[in-house]
Amino acid sequence: MICIPITGKTQAEALVQIEKSLPRTDLLELRMDLIRDGDMRTLIEKCRSGPKHGKVLVTNRRKEPIPGEESSEERQRIALLKQAIRLGAEYVDIEVETPEILRNELFALVKALGNQTRVIVSHHDFKGTPSFKKLTRTFQDCNIAGADVVKIVTCANSPEDNLAVLKLIFYALNKKVKIIAFCMGEQGRSSRIAAPLLGSCLSYVSLNQSAESAPGQLTVGEMEEVMKVISGGSLGENTVSVPSESLIFGIFGNPVKQSLSPLMHETAFAKMKIDGKYLPFCIQDLTSAVSGIRGMDIRGVSVTIPFKTTIMAYLDEVDKDAIEIGAVNTIVNCYGRLKGFNTDWIGLVQS
Repeated sequence: MICIPITGKTQAEALVQIEKSLPRTDLLELRMDLIRDGDMRTLIEKCRSGPKHGKVLVTNRRKEPIPGEESSEERQRIALLKQAIRLGAEYVDIEVETPEILRNELFALVKALGNQTRVIVSHHDFKGTPSFKKLTRTFQDCNIAGADVVKIVTCANSPEDNLAVLKLIFYALNKKVKIIAFCMGEQGRSSRIAAPLLGSCLSYVSLNQSAESAPGQLTVGEMEEVMKVISGGSLGENTVSVPSESLIFGIFGNPVKQSLSPLMHETAFAKMKIDGKYLPFCIQDLTSAVSGIRGMDIRGVSVTIPFKTTIMAYLDEVDKDAIEIGAVNTIVNCYGRLKGFNTDWIGLVQS
């Protein structure tokens, strides 16, 4: 599902953003921490004024997070989320670092009102991406807190950081837990595209570049174009994410932005009725990238410059033709065992 954050600095700006966003999405996030004079009742009513009756997610971020510290400011912040629950918001987002007593009060209110509101328990790392082991511990903390949906967002300082966070999606789905996971920052833009394809249940896109709620956020227009290429669909609630059992393939290179491989493979999958997705990965660290093949159960990878030779040392087995040529352009993942092949010469012979 696509979510457009409403980030207007004033009530008037927010109302205009809602008006423009309603035709483009099924879910609107009211960033109450950014809307200075926001009246929540009016904003929610506006979200539901269109023919699509937009769903509402209410978020009220801390200005300066202090994990576990209860204060009057914290109580006021959570009071706004409680108001959203009483007004019937479909979702609220509360940080896992929020004092437990305040989290419990919020969950108790949700239960008292018939569990009509789903609670997203979130964690954001604005400086970097920790190890996968630490990410799984954070996931467990969010899940144990009582989340209907776990949200973990980190900052990507390298392309490989995306693989660690995307791997977390598979970890969550195997435990049958709904998750939102992706990376912020310019290096994290590819994860925002890949995450919904792998099973992340919400994608945040801005109305326009000036309205982004986090660095690296795609605009709704950019995401629409991406999804047209990938699936030929629109941005409706059920057109972005694919079943978790879909086969995942990809291309490793640096750069890969110009590669036509995703378009060519997606077109071939559609014609052959293969339930698969083909994703581009801009790689800097081969160790992390190869680990990501196993962790994300990527079934096959195309390899392009500058890794065709160096990646051979990271594989479990290399085909004899590839050894003689001294390069690999295809990796097959067979139950975690990675074998490299070279098919370039076949194309040359047959051309």
